Amino acid sequence: MTSTNIRRRTGAVACACLLLGLAQPAAAQSGADASDPATSAEVEAALLEMPVYGVIKQYYPETYAKMRASIEQGIRSGRPILAMQADVRGHFGQLFAAETQKADPANLVDMIDLVADQAESVAAEPAACLAVIGLVPYEKPADEVLPPELLQRELDFGARLLRQTATAPYRPNDPPLGEEAKAGIFIASYDALPSDDSRKRLVALNGEFAGAKDPADQRVVCEFTIAMFRAILRHPPARAAELFRSLSADGG
Repeated sequence: MTSTNIRRRTGAVACACLLLGLAQPAAAQSGADASDPATSAEVEAALLEMPVYGVIKQYYPETYAKMRASIEQGIRSGRPILAMQADVRGHFGQLFAAETQKADPANLVDMIDLVADQAESVAAEPAACLAVIGLVPYEKPADEVLPPELLQRELDFGARLLRQTATAPYRPNDPPLGEEAKAGIFIASYDALPSDDSRKRLVALNGEFAGAKDPADQRVVCEFTIAMFRAILRHPPARAAELFRSLSADGG
């Protein structure tokens, strides 16, 4: 799993929360044209009810304009909610992919902890877990997959992270960690798998986690990812951030 996938996942959850507010918009129900000023104002109001979108509008106006346009055009053309989520998720994912590079250690640790908690909450549904960690698309809206408290927690985190990267960007200057440190994370995660069969399945996947189709293989990917996050989080924040950055640079 790459850091980009994690960042894309972050955008997906916030998008789902946005669409909680827009899931039954009056404009969509009435067939109103999104070019109508009143409809446009409804979209704007629904977005700005959530602080994360206020932060995006303030600090990343071009991305905000694209997100808003996606929703308005979706209403105009009658697109399904899931399709509108995918549109906004793409814009959000691009923003997070760029901005997480400037996240400070505290925010990186919070992000890892949040995604681990989300993955654990759906671990009994392997396909949903893969969607949560960003390896495959969602098959249904994220608000039908994750508990409301985890959706809200990610919205709050998104606002905090994007404000920090806009106003106080962190610029790590430490060299990437050596192979020994990174290997320790992988070994701990591998050994944490619950059975020999799980470890055999992980090896057989040869790193092609997104291509896992067998539910048993998907479960192993989920378990390994959670174990890797928890292994990183056992370190102090600064060290955990270094480990995460180094593993991400390797595509881990």
